[in-house]
Amino acid sequence: MDRIHLSNTIKHEARRLGFDPVGITGPEPPDSATHYLDWIDKGYHGEMWYLEQHAQQRLDLRSVFPAVRSVIVVGMNYAPDPATTPAGKGNVSCYAWGKDYHDVMRSRIKDLLASVQEQTGVSFAARICVDTAPVLERDLARRAGLGWIGKNTCLVNRQFGTWLFLGVILTDFDLEPDTPQKDRCGKCQRCLDACPTGALIAPRVLDARKCISALTIECRTGIPTELRPFVGNHMFGCDECLSVCPWNRFARPTSEPSFQLLNGDVLFDPQFFLNVGESEFHQRFENTPLARPGRTGLTRNAAVVLDNLAGIRID
Repeated sequence: MDRIHLSNTIKHEARRLGFDPVGITGPEPPDSATHYLDWIDKGYHGEMWYLEQHAQQRLDLRSVFPAVRSVIVVGMNYAPDPATTPAGKGNVSCYAWGKDYHDVMRSRIKDLLASVQEQTGVSFAARICVDTAPVLERDLARRAGLGWIGKNTCLVNRQFGTWLFLGVILTDFDLEPDTPQKDRCGKCQRCLDACPTGALIAPRVLDARKCISALTIECRTGIPTELRPFVGNHMFGCDECLSVCPWNRFARPTSEPSFQLLNGDVLFDPQFFLNVGESEFHQRFENTPLARPGRTGLTRNAAVVLDNLAGIRID
C-alpha cells in the first residue's frame, strides 16, 4: 500500500473513532529545541523536574522510539459547555471535569492502530505517547498541521480553539506529512493580559513557578505566600489564558462522553475538599486528573481558596 493511501486511511479511522484534528509529520528535531533548552536553563519549569531530566530525549525522537520514521498526531476536543456548568465557590480547570484524558486517549489510539492494521493488512511498529513520554507534543502537533503555538504557549486550532488534548504515535512506517499552519495570533495579547500571576512573562514564554496550574497541580513544596492571593478561587488548574482566546468562538462543546462533568455535586466546593476523607476522595476521583495532586494537594489548595474568599492573608 502506498503511503498516501495509508495516511488517508489512518486519518479516516481516527475521525471515525472520535478524534478531531489529525495530522502527520516527520521525525526531524523540533524547531523549538533552542527555545526549550533556554527555558529549562532559566528554571522556568519550576518543580517539574522531569522536564529537565529528560530534556535531551525530547529533542530526538529516536531516543524514545529508535525505529521512528513518521509521527501521527491526534487531538480530542474537550471544550466546556458554559450553559451546563454548575456554579460554585471554587474553580476546577475544565480539562479535569471528566475522566483522565491520558487513559481515554491511550485506549482510543490502541483501537486506531488495531483498526488500521486490520483494514490494510499492513504491520507496523508504534509507540503511543499521551503526555507521559519525553516528546514535545505541541511542537509535533504544529508541524503536523493541527494548529499553531499561541502566545499562551498552548496549541491553537482554527476549529477547536485552545481546547484540545493531544496524542502522539511514533511509527516505523513511512507516511505522507502534512503542511504546518501559519501563526494566526497577530497582535492579540489577551492571554498575557488575563494571567492572574503574570506567569506569561512574554509571548510564548511561561514561568511555571508562577503559573496557577503548576502551583495547584505540580507543586509539592507549597504555594508561595506572595502568590496565594492571586490564586483566587482556583483549586485545580487555571483556564484564564485559554478561555480568553478569540479563536474559541468557533469551538463547540465536546460531545465525548468521557469528558462530561463528573462529581458536579462537589467538584466546585472548596469546603468539601477541606473535609473529605481519603476513602471518599479515592472513590470519586481515582480515574480523573484530580488524582495527580491527590487529597493532600486538593486539601491544601482548598484552604488557600477559602482564605482568599474570606479575605484572609496567611503568612
